[in-house]
Amino acid sequence: MDIKQLRYFVAIVDASSVTRASQLLHIAQPALSYHLSNLEAHLNTKLLNRNTSGVTPTASGELLYKHAKSLLRQIENLEISVSQHNSSPSGKVTIGLPGSTSRLLAIPLLQKLRQYPGILLEIVERQSGALAEVVAQAQVDLAITVDASAPPGVTMTPLVNEELFAILPQKFKVQHKKLTLQDLSRLPLALPSKPNLTRVKLDLAFMEANLKYTLLAEASTTDLLVRIARSGEACTVLPWSSVSEEIESGQLFALQIKKPIFSRELSLCVSDSVPLSQPARIVQSLVLDEVAALLPRSKWLPCAS
Repeated sequence: MDIKQLRYFVAIVDASSVTRASQLLHIAQPALSYHLSNLEAHLNTKLLNRNTSGVTPTASGELLYKHAKSLLRQIENLEISVSQHNSSPSGKVTIGLPGSTSRLLAIPLLQKLRQYPGILLEIVERQSGALAEVVAQAQVDLAITVDASAPPGVTMTPLVNEELFAILPQKFKVQHKKLTLQDLSRLPLALPSKPNLTRVKLDLAFMEANLKYTLLAEASTTDLLVRIARSGEACTVLPWSSVSEEIESGQLFALQIKKPIFSRELSLCVSDSVPLSQPARIVQSLVLDEVAALLPRSKWLPCAS
């Protein structure tokens, strides 16, 4: 088994097709199939299930894929570190962000990276529940997660706690500075699609209070929930980070929800087994700096140390 075979295997799994992988790799399909057959023979196991829509990894293939992704990223980081030992940091860094946090952090992070023109930042937006797992699978270098538990091989460093607010369009503006759960239940709501953690917390709170609420729409992305609220069709529940620009411009306003107060914890997530490259360490440092800079003017609270 060699590195080339692992690269080919990962490309096939990512493409879900030997044909598409051969096109992306610029390798003849028979040659790619030959390398795959040799790899399966060497490991004495079937790695892929073939069907009309393409290929999917077997249980053994899934295991090999996770380890191969981790190993290939380590090799890439090693090559970058050695080549950059006496030069300016350069290379690609992939960071995973939940949609709400991305709205607040992505642009300032890009602005800070101007001082490192050799670093290419890839921002991957995913639902928070999936972000820790993609770090464990070495699909991203680091991520910010929300209320997540660390899977094996991953370290999480708590960053901040952020409160969740009732987000209202101007036409629903009320005189109160806070809303009760009963007040919220009377408003037309657009909420995150299940199994989003915010939605789970809200549903549990309404159930425990024996309250029903008016649900007009569900959405899987933060941007869509913000657009619905801006349209005036419904209210929603989101962290301040999701709507900071709209609140500051007066398009929307945020009211605290009392009894209970909803909050969530943001953590920085990195792999234990894949050392961060020099560019990734720089991005990690910039993320921490930006979070610290945002604390005084945000609705974030530092996590207890």
